Amino acid sequence: MRLLAATVILVATAGVAHGETPADVDAAGGESKPPEQSQLLPKPQPARPWLSLIRVGAGVDNNIEMSPFGSDPTALTGFDMTSQVAVSRNLRIAMQADYEKNLPSTAAGSGGAGLFAGYLRDLPANFQLRLSTHIEGRQERSVFADGAILTTTTALQRILETNFAGLLAYRLGSIDFEVGLQGDFEIHDGNVESSQLLGIQRMAGIRYSYRDRFALRLRYSYEFSQTKGLSGRNLNGAVLNEDQTLIIGVNRVRVSMRTRITDKSSIFARYDYVTAKDDFNGYLDSREHVGFISTAADWDAVSFDANVEVAHRSFFLRAPTIDNPDTDTTYSGIIRADGWVLPSFAGAKRVGLFALYKLQVVRANPTGLVFARHVGLGGISGRFGSGR
Repeated sequence: MRLLAATVILVATAGVAHGETPADVDAAGGESKPPEQSQLLPKPQPARPWLSLIRVGAGVDNNIEMSPFGSDPTALTGFDMTSQVAVSRNLRIAMQADYEKNLPSTAAGSGGAGLFAGYLRDLPANFQLRLSTHIEGRQERSVFADGAILTTTTALQRILETNFAGLLAYRLGSIDFEVGLQGDFEIHDGNVESSQLLGIQRMAGIRYSYRDRFALRLRYSYEFSQTKGLSGRNLNGAVLNEDQTLIIGVNRVRVSMRTRITDKSSIFARYDYVTAKDDFNGYLDSREHVGFISTAADWDAVSFDANVEVAHRSFFLRAPTIDNPDTDTTYSGIIRADGWVLPSFAGAKRVGLFALYKLQVVRANPTGLVFARHVGLGGISGRFGSGR
């Protein structure tokens, strides 16, 4: 249900069957750091290391309307900030904020802020407790809303999400066995969709790790959720009941891998197979394949990160029409580089220039191209803190 803006990856899946969970992040024993966080705190450091990375820039957006016909190139301004602090050996806190605004358009800007906390504690007999919580508020535009693709407009959404996850792991040599629960609560308020989700996830997994160089995980999760506010639709897409309460079950199998190529570079990859089923008439019943790969490097003079994601969903019970597609595919990616070439000032570890390119393409059947969007940004970046 997310379309992340500014300088985080754009992922428009808007489905009940796609998204990260707090239990996936490193402090909770997982694999899924955002690209801009993958460079932060790469190794254990002195007591309470902290690090902030801030970028401010301007550029061009070639499709502000998210239209299949495109639009005239429009000026874009934006900023993003990521921060982490290791409060103690067991507790890490991370914060993220971003905002972007098309000028001189009067359309609302998009962006938000989030806070994450992860706690890890070793227990007797090779057990380990992993707890995490995450809260995020966003405002964004999307072509996904109310369980469908919008072919004539975009949805402006204000979203509040909060999660709490707990995992118990047992280590046997280089293998971890994991079981856990996660609670989810979401509020979506917008010009097209206003809904509330309350869900609970059960998860189990196994992870193999080799020192700090390589980790491979297989995880299964099942989420049972109640969503109020979505429209009950028939398989042709026509609305049958407004403000329908839907019970949705989501099964997810995830395979993920992280490897550290050198002390200053890494690669992360994952694949998800997801099935979703609603209790109304199957309009939201779906199968989804999601592939994601990212890489990051942080040298003294240059930092670099890039990622690509492909998400393909099939709504196998729908009767496909232009306004009621039975499949949709999202291609998204980002390439960013920071050159630390400017003089540092008081309190700054490094100051430099950054350049960023983002791509997002959404296609559906039989709709065809929903939209293609290219964004370029450049500006000033700075690192602050006691970490590297």
